[in-house]
Amino acid sequence: MSKIYLNQQEPVIYLRYYKDDLMYIGETYNIQNGRPFRQEQSAGDWDKCRILKSCSDVNRRRYWEAVLVCKLKPAMQKVTPYLRKIKKHVRAQDEVKEKITKEKRLDEMREKNNRERLRYWLDQCASAKKHLEESKKCALHFYLGYKKIWKIKNMKVKLGTISNCPYCNTQFIITSSRQKYCCYKHANAHYYILNKDSINQKIKIFTIKIKKKD
Repeated sequence: MSKIYLNQQEPVIYLRYYKDDLMYIGETYNIQNGRPFRQEQSAGDWDKCRILKSCSDVNRRRYWEAVLVCKLKPAMQKVTPYLRKIKKHVRAQDEVKEKITKEKRLDEMREKNNRERLRYWLDQCASAKKHLEESKKCALHFYLGYKKIWKIKNMKVKLGTISNCPYCNTQFIITSSRQKYCCYKHANAHYYILNKDSINQKIKIFTIKIKKKD
């Protein structure tokens, strides 16, 4: 039976036997370099070699080599160094698993936080929309009230109607669209009462200017 080898690297783990006794287990990154078939004193004699295809990752390959050595216990190899390799690999695997677990927890926390924040801000949007409608109604209410008062305040007085004088409280007939007092004297007198302080101030300034000119 013939076997065809391709011109490319083929990582393997090899087991050497002598008279059906397992003598040595090793690994190589490429079977074509002939390492499984070399005659080595440290590996002992051999008359049969078994080839197992293996991973291209050197760490994984050496891990499985150590597992086979610890399990099958070849005659030319000590188990202790390979036990250390297995423990080191398991420790590294545990660290990787712990890291993955932490990442999963963080992802779960992120997902939970995003879900809660999304629900919160959706509620905020709904609340803001509701308050916006209420604010519009309030603004419209006060706008209409202001508009009504402004219209009343600036409404043209109908000629011929009877009104009360703000100064003497006597009734008079309105003869002008801007008439508010019964006569000009009362209008001027009421203006003086309302603006007494400012008028007195103006009089003082005027008298000071006259004195300076003198």
